[in-house]
Amino acid sequence: MPQRILLVDSYDSYSFNLYQLLHQVLDSPQVVVVRNDTPIDRQTAESSFDWILIGPGPGDPRNDDDVGWLRQIYTWDIPVLGVCLGFQLLCLAFGGSVRRLHTVKHGQIATLKFTGPSDLYDGQPFDVVRYHSIGATPDPENLEELAFVQDDCANGKVSMAARHRTRPYYAVQYHPESISSERGPDLIRRFGRIAEEYNAKCRHHLGCMTNGVRLPTDVDSLDVKPRPLVPTVTTTQGLLWREIPVSLDVVSVVEALCIRDSALILEAAAKPGRYSIIGLPSGKTIRYTASRQLHFLDERVREDVSVGAVWQKLAEWHANRLVHKSPVPFCGGLVGYFSYECGVASIGVEPLDSPCDLVQLSLVERSVVIDHQDGRIFVQSTCVTDTWVDETIRILSSAHPIDAHARATVANHANERTPISTVPGRARYCDQVRQAQDYLAEGQSYELCLTDQTRIQSDVDAWTLFTRLRARNPAPYAALLRFGDLALVSSSPERFLSFSSQSNVCQLRPIKGTIRRRPSLTLLDAERILRNPKDLAENLMIVDLIRHDLHQVASHVTCPKLMGVEAYETVYQLVSVIRGECDDGFTCVDLLKHSLPPGSMTGAPKKRSVQLLQQIESKPRGIYSGVCGYLSLDGNADWSVIIRSAFKYNSDTPWHIGAGGAVTALSHPDAEYDEMVTKLQSTLPAF
Repeated sequence: MPQRILLVDSYDSYSFNLYQLLHQVLDSPQVVVVRNDTPIDRQTAESSFDWILIGPGPGDPRNDDDVGWLRQIYTWDIPVLGVCLGFQLLCLAFGGSVRRLHTVKHGQIATLKFTGPSDLYDGQPFDVVRYHSIGATPDPENLEELAFVQDDCANGKVSMAARHRTRPYYAVQYHPESISSERGPDLIRRFGRIAEEYNAKCRHHLGCMTNGVRLPTDVDSLDVKPRPLVPTVTTTQGLLWREIPVSLDVVSVVEALCIRDSALILEAAAKPGRYSIIGLPSGKTIRYTASRQLHFLDERVREDVSVGAVWQKLAEWHANRLVHKSPVPFCGGLVGYFSYECGVASIGVEPLDSPCDLVQLSLVERSVVIDHQDGRIFVQSTCVTDTWVDETIRILSSAHPIDAHARATVANHANERTPISTVPGRARYCDQVRQAQDYLAEGQSYELCLTDQTRIQSDVDAWTLFTRLRARNPAPYAALLRFGDLALVSSSPERFLSFSSQSNVCQLRPIKGTIRRRPSLTLLDAERILRNPKDLAENLMIVDLIRHDLHQVASHVTCPKLMGVEAYETVYQLVSVIRGECDDGFTCVDLLKHSLPPGSMTGAPKKRSVQLLQQIESKPRGIYSGVCGYLSLDGNADWSVIIRSAFKYNSDTPWHIGAGGAVTALSHPDAEYDEMVTKLQSTLPAF
């Protein structure tokens, strides 16, 4: 009979990795995920579930706000497996103690050692991933220690697993669900058998109460596992497209069509990008303002709209505007951005006052898509009788390539004022790094992605800046977007999220770990430098976070590239690739809703990290570290993280460039500042 499991989430960013691990190992389990601030009474839990899994979470096990109702679980007659926070609570519940570790272990791999064979382990050492700054010591009178690690630092011996001597309570300090932990499935399989044996012996009532019966409605309604925003819709509309075998780049197409002042551009100027998109705005837009006004295309403006209602409205509109597929990923649709503060609001955190709209999307009905790999251009319109398509084909067929790189390199600066840059100060930034590390030592977060912004007084226009930046720092996910006075010029190397509606497959490519590229530094050198404990831990923590985000909407998630080094024009980067096959009913809008803000720009756990970063940075990020890209009318999507980018909100305000880096327990403040400046140099010289 399938096991019924209650998984309690303490607002961590790895809980749904545990959820998927349960489904991977056990035979069709029924898993209900609840928060630690939504209590379930003892009678309901004991009568409805075979066992409870207490997931990890930020904070301190002695703090009521961090643990909610979790303590009472260790008084119930039900098998319990605790992870991380669950281990610390088990120790405290039965006479043990906790202490702050001298050396924090976040994203660190250690070899598990054992006190002897047990029903949870066979006694053979293996490697596990640790995410903790607090160590717990079991009281031997009540708890039997099962496993430990021996740190080569002041931490000394640190307990890693224990079980109660008479009750069915087990817990581990490490994270069995991490992609780099070994034998996670074996742990779940063994504990599943332990729970099954205990229930058969001591909880005889359970079988007759649960066999073939649905979970109580009041329990099932508490499940926080996301459901699709809208049912699947198969409505299709017409699409007109033509193809020509012409090799032109983005600048050549824009100049030939005389649309440099209006075009919305998403450019694949470097590998692994393949398709560049040039969209012509229809004049219809979707705007969600900082004051919570929703301007949705031609509809009446709505006031005081929640971000959840925006996602619902967007999903419903998108599902009912599906068109026939074209040979390229984009066939028309919505092009624009979701700001960082939009993502913050989407995870239930009140954002700081944003200097820009939270969402800006333009409806594109006419577009030109360049396939750089095959040397082809596709001209498209969602109006099947649009004469613009044939006229555009005629113009582009006789257009000549422009040496855009040479033009940008010798661009005339004579009419521009000398730019004046205000870069964040070293002393203040280093203080912020230390403040972030204090939070890490307290157990509030595993990793905090600290950022700041440089201001540039310059009268360069957006098109000129775009041509210079693409020449200096060609990027796979570059962009030029303009909405009124707002302008974004991006040379992002980081794909946030792509989605294919045909295969239901999505891909994310988080970047963590950066060094400046110089002639004397080879790719082999970069691999050796970047494969250090700090950068590997940074990347691992975000990979596990993104797997958690995807597991909310996807059953099958893989990591075809784990921490590989890639070369870009100005830097080497440590990149991972995560792939997911979305469950039926979920679309690209669901993926965006449950993945924002980008984990590579927050840290983990995401919600707590965002709250801490607001305190440290003390100002909104705006469009920076949000995402830009498209929602195609055939269901596809592709979004990049807004980094290595310049942006301005009004014609009379400065340009801004955001930059930063992940702060971990292994960070050095001065090195973090230098990394921020290195990233800044990808964009700043274009001025």
